[in-house]
Amino acid sequence: MRLGRMALTLALCLGLTAAAAAAPTGTRALKTAAAMKPHHRHHLHGVVVSVHHDKTKGHGEIKVKVAHHHHKKKAKTAAAAASPSKKKAKKHHVVTVHVNAATKFEKVVHSQGKAHRHKAHFSEVHDGEHVAVTLSGEHHHARLVDIEVHQHNKKATPPTTTSPTRKPPVKKKPK
Repeated sequence: MRLGRMALTLALCLGLTAAAAAAPTGTRALKTAAAMKPHHRHHLHGVVVSVHHDKTKGHGEIKVKVAHHHHKKKAKTAAAAASPSKKKAKKHHVVTVHVNAATKFEKVVHSQGKAHRHKAHFSEVHDGEHVAVTLSGEHHHARLVDIEVHQHNKKATPPTTTSPTRKPPVKKKPK
């Protein structure tokens, strides 16, 4: 009995020292939820070419015209750097993005240097609008679609047409 207890105690001590030696030294802070998100997401920025919405099935697709953005190439020789460069036309291609009930839509209104986000719906996506699409990994499925709206600093102007029910504004003379 005494020999069994002694063997158990010895095995326990050896096991703890082996675990302590294998553990990393020092303590580390746990990663936050933002740091644990995948770092590589696919994004598309472009103009909507067409929208297909199947209301019976609850899904659809958006075709987005995306421009290729190539990095500028550095000139290898001084003569090539001194010569004027010819601007090439941007090449576009159309990407079909699949949308279902899990896709979130937001309308992003850019006004006076600030961006205001509002909830939106798939029915608010129309041809010719600028969109930014965040894709999930599988088969060009959209996880988030941002509908970009740019409002320039426009002053409100009074209506120029006069209707019979509305009188034009009266201007007061300064005294």
